[in-house]
Amino acid sequence: MNHLSHARRAGLIGLALAATVAVTSCSSVGSESSGITGGDAATSMVGAAPDAMPAIAKAVDAQLQPQIVRSASLSLTANDVASGVASIKALIARLNGTVTNEDTQMSQDEAQSTISGQVPAASLDSFIAAASTAGDVRSINTSAYDVTSQSIDLDARIASLTSSIDRLRQLMSSAANVGDLLAAEGQLASRQADLDSLTSQRAYLSQQVTMSSVSVTITQPTADNVALPIAAAAVAVLLLMGVTGVVVGLVVSRTYRRRQRSSSPTA
Repeated sequence: MNHLSHARRAGLIGLALAATVAVTSCSSVGSESSGITGGDAATSMVGAAPDAMPAIAKAVDAQLQPQIVRSASLSLTANDVASGVASIKALIARLNGTVTNEDTQMSQDEAQSTISGQVPAASLDSFIAAASTAGDVRSINTSAYDVTSQSIDLDARIASLTSSIDRLRQLMSSAANVGDLLAAEGQLASRQADLDSLTSQRAYLSQQVTMSSVSVTITQPTADNVALPIAAAAVAVLLLMGVTGVVVGLVVSRTYRRRQRSSSPTA
């Protein structure tokens, strides 16, 4: 079962079958409104769902592994923003990813750049670990969500529509008159458009699962941010020097008094 329970597999198959029934029902309604009637049309519509069952079962088996969409965003600070950007872009290329956007803002007091891209989902953790070395990490955010049910639903609907289109083409090849042929062509065009839309959605979902979106923002520390730690360190040094001076003064004073007492004449 590829790590999934019997109950989950049954649930996924049930979801696929429900989607098939829904698509088939819509197809039947569309046929009646377009004027396709008679035994051949009815047989075509009823036969669409059973013909799709092997494809649907195959789609369910192919999706037994969870389909997870993951993404990550990092915020870093670095004295050399340009160098940090170059290292992030090189890292994405090294992982066979793609840089999709780069937004750099420069001023006299501040520089900031955001690099967006995609890396293989299997390499996302490696990307986060390597990207964290491009500067001082301020924040790391990751997200993940399960799209397994959505993938199963799309696969089932695609399988059902594909079967329905095949049945319509058979009907067109044996159409008795021009009216039936034109009606079947109208239904075929509509279902083909639906199939193309679902196929595009499925391809986009697969791409999201395969490739993880990443975003890295690198900011140059501002003068205030740099001055604050320096000032704090200076205050700490001054306090330490003051305490040391007091201690040394007390020790010297006590030593001097002892010597004075020891050198004074006795009565």
